[in-house]
Amino acid sequence: MTSTARMSGRTTAVAILAVLLLVVAGAPAARAGEWMQVSCVNPNGTAAPFLGWTGSNTGTPEFGSNDNVACAPGSPMVANLSAQLQPAPGDANEILTYTPPAGSTLVGGTMNVTLYGGGSGTAATGVAGLHEPAFKPDDADRFLVCAKILAPCQNGTYTWSGTAALPANRDGNLIAAASCAGADALAGNTCTTGQDANDNFASVDIYSADLLLQTTPCPRARGSRAPRWSPGPAG
Repeated sequence: MTSTARMSGRTTAVAILAVLLLVVAGAPAARAGEWMQVSCVNPNGTAAPFLGWTGSNTGTPEFGSNDNVACAPGSPMVANLSAQLQPAPGDANEILTYTPPAGSTLVGGTMNVTLYGGGSGTAATGVAGLHEPAFKPDDADRFLVCAKILAPCQNGTYTWSGTAALPANRDGNLIAAASCAGADALAGNTCTTGQDANDNFASVDIYSADLLLQTTPCPRARGSRAPRWSPGPAG
């Protein structure tokens, strides 16, 4: 090989290395240990599990109310406060809760949801809300809400539908709730009117969720070293 050929080969190698370094430098940095848990619908449209979700209720929701976490493409998770047997007491809640797996914390993500909170009545209002990290009626926990007592939440109505962004780094659990919120949380202050086409005072439908998690590093005692793997003693 001639010296000219060797020089040409070195020049090409240096150029390729420079391009690779530029690509690496320009790539966005992902935080270590981040991963996505998908609920209901995979990115390719197939069914995804609903791991980590549970349903519950508090107060005394009326007949027809529900907290069902089972979901599939076109069939959402549902929390609804029914108006079939009016009225709904002012302390009634149907709740869907996502708890991150052990060793991980919820740091962001998105949800495809529909909220309805147009019910009202005697010193009470229907409320549909998303909360993190706890189920509390304050701005530190509630990040999306539709309620008759508040201004319309979308398009002049008390229905919100679309992709909701989860807050970053709030940790804790993710909660979706359909409620009748009576003054002073009294059951005697009831929701009696304002139900939607499905006969609900309040409802939350979750069609899909992409939940961004971060693995929590295991604590290491001061002065300790990572264990070394070594073969066992010779037989």
